[in-house]
Amino acid sequence: YDQLLERAYAEKFSGKKSLSTFTFRQVGQAASCLFRNKPFVLHVHGDATTEPDRVVLTEKDYRLLIHNEAGFQSLLQTLLTTFTLVLVGTSLNDMDIRLLLGFIHSSFHGKTPTHYALMSDKGATNAEVRLFFRDFNIEVIPINHNDLTGDTMQFLNELKAAVAT
Repeated sequence: YDQLLERAYAEKFSGKKSLSTFTFRQVGQAASCLFRNKPFVLHVHGDATTEPDRVVLTEKDYRLLIHNEAGFQSLLQTLLTTFTLVLVGTSLNDMDIRLLLGFIHSSFHGKTPTHYALMSDKGATNAEVRLFFRDFNIEVIPINHNDLTGDTMQFLNELKAAVAT
């Protein structure tokens, strides 16, 4: 719901480039950026700053989203099967997202890109971390629960430095 990634991007380019941001309600625009190879952030649960009444908060909200928004589900499938993603702010505990991830992983016989999930070091057990990798090809990167924003920013800055070299 926050704009942490947008701030990191603006910092990287000293505010000279803007980063397109979309919610589940704007999948057509996100797909357009994807096809033009333009970077963007997809706020899967919505954006509290622009549409606070449309934020996905409950399991019921998410279930309605995943089942009623075919374009959103299609975009997620495309992203998960063709790109390496960094998932920020997720616990991966939602059953519907696990079903979607499992469907994609089994459909492609585990031959999807490895994805990374920044998760609180208190967010998953060792068994769950192993399960995320085995069943979904998602590598968990633990971040300090007591400093989620600081650790996330540190990770993003280190990622930025690694990509720049």
